[in-house]
Amino acid sequence: MVDLRKNSFIAELIGVSSLLLLLTLLIFFRGVYYVKLADTNLISVFIWQLSAWFPWYVVILVRNYYQPSLFFRLFGHRRLLIHVVIATIWSLLMVGWFMLVSQQISPFLETEDTRYGVFKWFFINWFIMNSFIYMIFLVISLNKSVFHLTKELSDTYLERFFVRSGKVSDFIKIENIDWIEAQDYYVKIHTKDKYYLVRTSLADFEKQLPPSKFVRIHRSYLINLDSLTSIIQKKQGKYEAVVNNISLEISRSGLSRLKQEAQVFS
Repeated sequence: MVDLRKNSFIAELIGVSSLLLLLTLLIFFRGVYYVKLADTNLISVFIWQLSAWFPWYVVILVRNYYQPSLFFRLFGHRRLLIHVVIATIWSLLMVGWFMLVSQQISPFLETEDTRYGVFKWFFINWFIMNSFIYMIFLVISLNKSVFHLTKELSDTYLERFFVRSGKVSDFIKIENIDWIEAQDYYVKIHTKDKYYLVRTSLADFEKQLPPSKFVRIHRSYLINLDSLTSIIQKKQGKYEAVVNNISLEISRSGLSRLKQEAQVFS
């Protein structure tokens, strides 16, 4: 989760910084070649633009590290009108912030045909740009919401399933499973009265079962803790689990997992 958040933070930081640098270069070349301002300095233009874009960096930092849930709720609204209102208010605030910054440090304060240190129509373009960036963040947040929903669904486990054998499909509840055995390209699912063969690996099937109920005691065995009746210590430090009167070998790593999940005390 930390890596995903870090990657998201870096990607958004690069995206906003790219727009900042592009706008800085456009303004600089406009000042040098179009308005013929020989004393236009790239660094001063960059500092001016960086100050104007500063609120977006705050948004990126806060939405990724400090209050991500707040932004998920904000961008989680499905009504377009709400986002239009929010985008309009935010863009107007950004225009006001830009005016405040430009009055202080704009390199073009004394330039002809400028107002608040910017060229004609710039504030309209700035408003449109901020609205556009808001919509980009909206799309990113919706994609994140879908990802978290998908992850949440992927973290759910089987409660019941069908196994087809010929023309008959048996309905199996996971609580009725005693233990599961790996057999080549199949798993053999043992219930109290019969067994079923399913074409899958034991590792893949294990991922679909709740870890609080099913424990891998051996590379070949997966047991239901509710069906475990006893653990028998054999010679040379070996152990066996008794499940429905069947003894199953326990590996060292399996014993460790079993002690942890079943709270085995010695």
